[in-house]
Amino acid sequence: MSERAARHAAAKTAKERGSALYRDGDYQEAVKAFSEAIKVAPKDDEDLAVYHSNRAAAYLRLNDARSAKKDADVCVKARPLWARGWSRVAAACEMLGDDAGAEKAYEKLISLDGDNVDARRSLRAVRERLATRGARGRPGGGFKIPSIPRFSMPSLADAGVAVAAGISMAKMRYDRMSPNQQLAVKCILGVVIYMVFTRVYRFLGFGRYSYYDDYYDDVGFGGGGFSLYSIIGVVALYYAHKSGASWWNLLSIAQMFGLTGGGRRRGYGGYGRYGGMPGMGGFGRPGMFF
Repeated sequence: MSERAARHAAAKTAKERGSALYRDGDYQEAVKAFSEAIKVAPKDDEDLAVYHSNRAAAYLRLNDARSAKKDADVCVKARPLWARGWSRVAAACEMLGDDAGAEKAYEKLISLDGDNVDARRSLRAVRERLATRGARGRPGGGFKIPSIPRFSMPSLADAGVAVAAGISMAKMRYDRMSPNQQLAVKCILGVVIYMVFTRVYRFLGFGRYSYYDDYYDDVGFGGGGFSLYSIIGVVALYYAHKSGASWWNLLSIAQMFGLTGGGRRRGYGGYGRYGGMPGMGGFGRPGMFF
């Protein structure tokens, strides 16, 4: 018997021993037996791919996916048209979390063995995971952070055009409104402007609005306060205007409800203990509209 034949026979014997150990569940000893077969087999032995495939299977049982992947790669390189070798590659890739690699291996396996139902089922599962991650897999199976869309700020010219177009559209809609609707819009804008103004004024640190706060009612009816009393005043102004009241009467109503800046001072017009006392010359809190 030639040396080559003897080495081939020894390798085959070690391989059979490893297969028996594998069936018995002794995967660690099976790895040793398959390693012996790989070591003693001639370099051109056509069964080397089988020995690497078997050792890869034993490594997979031991959860050593990296070693299994190395053996599986050697196997498919030696016998690229052997479906069993690609099944080892796919299993190792799945254990490593490399779903993209597993997908390619399963596709190759199915192209060689179209009747392999298990391979088709595993391929569907891999593709579902890839679709869930939103990426075509990465070695290690880490989640791929989606790219953040970039937003560019518009130029001042573009912003100016947009604002002008918005104002033009708003004016067009305003002109189409009925007189009642236009008055309602004016009231709403007045309230908004007043609220913005008062908050900016206080933010700038000017403090209280009047040196004579003691002359104001302390029950929430004071001038400039946006309260139920102010809302009633706006409604009263609206109906007075619709009834044809003069501007002087409208101003008087606004003053009475504290919408002009005078507020309801104690002593103004007979209110409180300072009956008949003249107004404080504009030192009252700012009104809602005037």
